[in-house]
Amino acid sequence: MSLKDGTIIEKSRPPAANEFIFFKRVVIDEHEIWDLFEYINSVSNINIKEIDADNIVSKSNTFHNPVAIRINKK
Repeated sequence: MSLKDGTIIEKSRPPAANEFIFFKRVVIDEHEIWDLFEYINSVSNINIKEIDADNIVSKSNTFHNPVAIRINKK
């Protein structure tokens, strides 16, 4: 066994306000993605806003509960 075969983590902590954790090939809950969008809104010169779902028509029957966003400069 080599010293490079592992890592010791002595302290854990929840993510900071500017840290977001997602996993590949996993569906992201809308609340988590909105937390990310709200953070981007607060620290950047762009504004991410949700488009009312009543104004969205899906081209496929397999997609339900659509979420659409509009991104503008502040």
